[in-house]
Amino acid sequence: MKIHALFGGEAVVIYDRVTRRVKALMTVLGAGGIEESAESVDLTGGNYDGPVKSEKGQTTYDFSVTAKELSDGMFETVKGAKVTANAADASGYVGTVTNITGTLATSLTPTVITAKKDNLPFGKVALEITSTGKAKAFVLGSLKQGQSGWKSADGAVTDEVTITAGGTLQLEDLGIQIAVASGATLTVGDRVEFDVRPANTAGSVNVVVSSRSESKEFGVMVIYPRQSDGSMHILDLPRVRFNSALSLSIMEREFGEHELTGKPMVDELTGTVYTYSRINAAA
Repeated sequence: MKIHALFGGEAVVIYDRVTRRVKALMTVLGAGGIEESAESVDLTGGNYDGPVKSEKGQTTYDFSVTAKELSDGMFETVKGAKVTANAADASGYVGTVTNITGTLATSLTPTVITAKKDNLPFGKVALEITSTGKAKAFVLGSLKQGQSGWKSADGAVTDEVTITAGGTLQLEDLGIQIAVASGATLTVGDRVEFDVRPANTAGSVNVVVSSRSESKEFGVMVIYPRQSDGSMHILDLPRVRFNSALSLSIMEREFGEHELTGKPMVDELTGTVYTYSRINAAA
């Protein structure tokens, strides 16, 4: 009898149960698998001091996988997140200005300083009128210069700079310039913000809300790599209800690990809980 040993995981594929289309693909894995347990049910009767018969109880299944990567599909399937993808920003990106306090937003137009695009932060840039004719810029996000880019604990990245209606505010350390409309009213305390991204090949925003509008079930396929004997192994679970959990780890000088857990259930159409397939190496 030839023994086939499982060794690690090559990939975990989450697929739509109806269309069979791939929804998420994980290829950098830690540990995982399916656990099965069942307790016996004791039958008692008469005057016997103990059970007279024992039956197998209901079997329960649990699925888990530790991934060392994150994809939009993981957020969509596990958390029901709303995902907004952005195309590549070859020269960086600045978004539309919105008001936090006051009505200054419509008077400001930020653009990238092409020669300084390498200084663009990633996150949100805020501008506040701090005194008459003066403003400060703040960054809520990641700075090109790192932590040294913050001037103070309130997130300011500039000292007070001069701002005038009809002028252009140059923020070269941020790679941004802001045109101010000629009729702008610069009221002390007005604060605006806008999104900024440095040059990139693509990205996304995953918005996770506190409750899911619907609960979905997915198929999960676990692929094990070729072993020293050359065999291949696949574990296919056609119906898994994921727990609404997706941990985001921040570990010291280590790659983050993200735990996905779910409850495999019987596929009522076929009566299947899981299928385990194996092929031997070619001769």
